[in-house]
This record gives sequence, structure tokens and C-alpha cells, in this order.
Amino acid sequence: MSLRIWETDPDAKPRPRSRFVDDVVGYIHGGMMTKTKPLALSQWRFTTDDREVGERIAQLFGGTPEEWDTDKPNNVQVLSESSRVGLVLDGPEALRSRMVLWGRKGIIHACDGVYFVDGEDRGQPCGCPREYDVRKAQAEKGTGPQPEITLKARLAADEELGFFLYRTSSWTLTKELHEIENAIAEAAEAAEGGCRIRLTLALEHVEFTTKTGQRVEYYRPALTDITAETSALDDAA
Repeated sequence: MSLRIWETDPDAKPRPRSRFVDDVVGYIHGGMMTKTKPLALSQWRFTTDDREVGERIAQLFGGTPEEWDTDKPNNVQVLSESSRVGLVLDGPEALRSRMVLWGRKGIIHACDGVYFVDGEDRGQPCGCPREYDVRKAQAEKGTGPQPEITLKARLAADEELGFFLYRTSSWTLTKELHEIENAIAEAAEAAEGGCRIRLTLALEHVEFTTKTGQRVEYYRPALTDITAETSALDDAA
């Protein structure tokens, strides 16, 4: 015997779940490697290991799925025509951050800026300098950890496509991270838990002239338009 409740209310019958919906199906990038050096982009770049996902990305954000030379599984890339992507987070835990120093064989140092967060020394003082400028200078020299901010989210334009990961070591975003985390936490608290968070991942154009007259121009990642909703991808009731 099986339930027949959907016969009397077919409009309420749950839709079949996508084969991708709970998987990480791709990555979002603000740059790419050329033959000689990294290249910052003004529109988002997506990579995936599935051609169908790449084609859907192109439909949503422009661009063309194409194979690129890589030894990683995500060998399909889409150079989109969009600098703004709406995302949906399952909760505050979808945004994670730490300070990391990588070596040839893996992570040498991982901390939150005050205490180690991995390995045998977890919970012990990490010994990083207190001053922000000193931290940044050491990271640029390769002698100290740099930010690693990770966001796991669905695309607001097609939530059932699956999860995408965005990772950045942006020091500019790090300066705003506490405000972003607070906004996400406050939105979740206002919705009394169990909510999803909507936000926009953007590449913002920055342009200014230094005191010496040098013109500086670049694109920086930003997380904006943070709001919460209580409805789930599949309603439980």
C-alpha cells in the first residue's frame, strides 16, 4: 500500500529532484591564469566538469562553454557576461573563512588570526603578528598566511542546478567580512533559524588616483543585498 494524497492535489506534488541538486557542480572565479601570470576579470568565470551545467550557465549569464587546458576535473569553463550573480545560501555556515599558508605538500599553517584551527595545535595561539599591515606584508612575501574565504551556494536563477563554490584570498573583502558575517547571522536570527540567505556576489569596479598621480584601477569581490527567507528548496510541510 502507498500514499495516494497527490491524486487529490496534484499541484502540490513535489517535483522530481535534479540529479545535481545536492552536489557541488562548479566553481565561480574572479580571475584566471594566463601562460605567464594571473589575470583579473571584470565578469565572473565559471568552471565545471559537466557540459550540461556549462550550457545552463551560458544560458543564464552569457558566454560559451569551452574546454580549457587544466589537470583538474573542472575542464569546462564559461567566461560569462555578468559581473553580478545572485546566490542562495542554506545558512550562515555556508560562508567560511580562515588564514592559510600553503606549502608544496599542503597546508603549513591554518588559523583564524589568533588561534590554530587545524592539526595538533588546534586551539593554541598561532603566533601571527597583531598588526594588519604586518600580516599582509608577510603573506605577500610568502612567509605568512593569507585569507581563504569560501562560499558554498546555489544560483538564485536556478537553485536546482546544484551547489557552486567561490573561493577568494581578497584582503579587501576581508576588511568587510565581519560586517557580512554579522548581516548574515542577523538575517538568520530574524527568521528564527532554518532559513536560507539570499545575497549578490559582485565584481565591483574600483578606480582612483594616488597622491603621486598614479591611476589605479581594479575589480574587487563584494557580497551585497543580504536578505533571508524561511521557505526551503523542498517544503517539509
